[in-house]
Amino acid sequence: MALSRRHIAGLVLLLALAGCRQETPAPAGTTSDHSKVEIRSLLLKDRRQSPQPLPGEDLRAELSLIETSEAGLNRQIERWVGSHCPRDPEQSSVPESGAACLKLWMDGCLKQATALAGTDTPVRCSFSAETKVVLNRDYLLSLALESYADTGGAHGMPSVSYLNIDRRNGKALALTDLIQIPEPKLRALLEQQLRLALNVPPQASLKASGFFEDRLPLTDNVALDNEGLRFTYSAYEIAPYSMGLPNIHLPYAALAEHLAPDSPIRRLLP
Repeated sequence: MALSRRHIAGLVLLLALAGCRQETPAPAGTTSDHSKVEIRSLLLKDRRQSPQPLPGEDLRAELSLIETSEAGLNRQIERWVGSHCPRDPEQSSVPESGAACLKLWMDGCLKQATALAGTDTPVRCSFSAETKVVLNRDYLLSLALESYADTGGAHGMPSVSYLNIDRRNGKALALTDLIQIPEPKLRALLEQQLRLALNVPPQASLKASGFFEDRLPLTDNVALDNEGLRFTYSAYEIAPYSMGLPNIHLPYAALAEHLAPDSPIRRLLP
């Protein structure tokens, strides 16, 4: 059936209106934050047995690795994970990826198992690590690598390492990129926050509270989060193993006057 000019004009108008509806922006509440990077998790595992398995042998390694929608960022994260892989000091090469880290660990486990072959000593050699997102906003990405390595001693060793990246230029941020503050002042702020967190009076000794020294050393193991900077010390660095991995949180309000002129922290402030 032939369409009249009036029908054709009406059909064209309907199609035009439909096209307009398809291009209408979504409501403000449903738009995505393009300053955030897409994150997904990838679990890597490596489990082997020595050529002559020993009683109680436990050789394994696993890593939950963060992947993003940005290839260049993934390479940076992989190198960071590899650089924090536990390894024998005699091994000169540093793994450049999560998979290479697991292989290096398992090769060391097999070497240990071979050395104990013919003995009744159980071989315990395991490593687990997880990459977590601490902050992901305003083109800033802060990651934590939480790991636990067990080589059969009295206990395993926990560890936390941080990576802070400014995605606008791909730069890994050092503490000096964030704040400019004299060491004595920073040390005083850290001690003040530590005492507040533990309810230790200013005049009381930190050693009496279980720490090795009354004067805190500085650490550059720091993460950006929504409220401030998180400083985390290694096991045995400032306190016994029983105290875990001590961390001190400095709120941005306490650091406002010490921000570097172009500090990315300024993006996080109200």
